[in-house]
Amino acid sequence: MKKMLPKPNKHDLYPFLLVNIGSGVSILKITGESQYERVSGTRLGSGTFPGLCPALSKLRTRYEAIDASVEGDSNEEDMTVGDILGHCRLRAVPS
Repeated sequence: MKKMLPKPNKHDLYPFLLVNIGSGVSILKITGESQYERVSGTRLGSGTFPGLCPALSKLRTRYEAIDASVEGDSNEEDMTVGDILGHCRLRAVPS
């Protein structure tokens, strides 16, 4: 079952992080239509992912992991800014 995501307002879209997973991983900060900078990356990539899935979870294939990634609430698993800093008030960084 495909889910259609709403098309974001162009003004609300930027900035965002784009993560490209290939034989390695590149993390880009996109600040505009033609403005970006590479902020991080690693040589470990898609070859590592299928091995980690069964080692760290009940998921056996990368396809099961991809399907599972759209379900649930990532705030239940991932650390948020609020988890790290507490519920302090920061400009432009909600906790």
